[in-house]
Amino acid sequence: MGIEGLHDATRHLRTPVRICDSYANKRLGVDVSGWLHWAKYKVLKGTGRVPTDADIIEACCSRVKLLLEHRATPVLVFDGAAVPAKAETDARRRAQREEARQAADDLRAAGDLAAMNKKLTEALPVTHELALQLREEVQSRWGASVDCLVAPYEADAQLAALARSGEVDAVVTRDGDFLAYLLPPAVVLFDLTAEGEVDEQRVGDLLDATLGASPPVDLSSWSYDKWQLACCIAGCDYVESVDGVGLMTALRLVDEHDGDVAAILQAIEDDPGLGAVPADYEEKLHQAYLTFRYQTVYDRGTRTTRPLRPLPEAVVERYGAAPPFLGAPLAPDDAPGVAEGRLNPSPPHYPFGYVPPPPPPVVPPPSPPAPPPPPRSTPPPSPPPPAALPSPPPPAPAPAPAPAAPPPPLAPPRFPALPPAAPPAAPPAPAAPAPDAVVQRPAKRRRLESFIPTSPPALALSKLLVGAAAVGVGAYFANSLLG
Repeated sequence: MGIEGLHDATRHLRTPVRICDSYANKRLGVDVSGWLHWAKYKVLKGTGRVPTDADIIEACCSRVKLLLEHRATPVLVFDGAAVPAKAETDARRRAQREEARQAADDLRAAGDLAAMNKKLTEALPVTHELALQLREEVQSRWGASVDCLVAPYEADAQLAALARSGEVDAVVTRDGDFLAYLLPPAVVLFDLTAEGEVDEQRVGDLLDATLGASPPVDLSSWSYDKWQLACCIAGCDYVESVDGVGLMTALRLVDEHDGDVAAILQAIEDDPGLGAVPADYEEKLHQAYLTFRYQTVYDRGTRTTRPLRPLPEAVVERYGAAPPFLGAPLAPDDAPGVAEGRLNPSPPHYPFGYVPPPPPPVVPPPSPPAPPPPPRSTPPPSPPPPAALPSPPPPAPAPAPAPAAPPPPLAPPRFPALPPAAPPAAPPAPAAPAPDAVVQRPAKRRRLESFIPTSPPALALSKLLVGAAAVGVGAYFANSLLG
């Protein structure tokens, strides 16, 4: 993590001291991110298992308690959002955590539980939610005795701002990168022990020191700008070094070429033992140097964000008033909420626990209308149709026929007169019955033959009567139908 080799190269410049002797009643800024990472491995080493959030929080609280017992006032500074200049490093570390997680799965299958737990611990991220739990636990135990502050971006830059303004008397950290942020007379306290002892290093001693060997590099004539440039060339969180260039090579190159970047890059190109300089390396190197000097921090006096130092005019002309790689300034309403831990430092700075509503469903845009068909060749105009002849007038309707007159009624048939019938002959007088004789009555039934006329005149008359009846009936029905 950070500038490789810097912690060890400056170890001989440190002095062991006790907190209670040198920093009692003083405010000590603490890089909490370093404590959280340290706590993971402390729990793993002590228990042999993967640490839980509660384990990590308890280990960090033991450090807070240690400082309080030595009568120092801890000022806990937490990391904020990811600074854009560190995007490539953050992506690389996420990939490393994922590789560790996959390696743990393989070790579990192989039955190597100790190695698996180590890989799972390496895969544990330090999140804003974990930091929030630590803040809440610290405040519940010690209240105002412990000061907490969330940086808008890197805790390193925020601690450098507190040291420059005198709000803290020293910085407690495990990260050697602080030596690239702080200016004299700042003090860094490394490697806090359970007995309250630390290694004290004063930044001003760097510029009077000699680092390395064969040959050593004398920094007594250096400015602090040259020291920061050498830290960038050696490789840091904001820019990778060229292959083969470490801290001591970077110090020698800066010393030999007096901080001339163009000459330093040319010397790297000309050295066959060093790697090639990437095409975009000079720009990345320049932005890393500016990030150490001008990163966005929080100002407790104005309750707003600002650069660590005022931006030079040349930087403003080249990158604008707010260079994006330094971290965008926070809105005036958001800056205090983030610094006090009420808002999540990652944009859009919602309160912790707030779940934004789901976005509205995406309605696909209407499909564009179909293009018109290609124009066809216009045929020649057809001749107009011949004028229609006038149609003859319709014939006048024929007059309705007059209703037919009903036929005259049939005259009753006239029959020829018949001769009068002869009167019937008088029956003979019955004879007087004999005395005591039975009277013989006439028969009531008559013979059928007596009703059928037999004489020619009677037969002719019957035929006429039947015919006349038939003619009368026919006339009656004819009159009924026609009438």
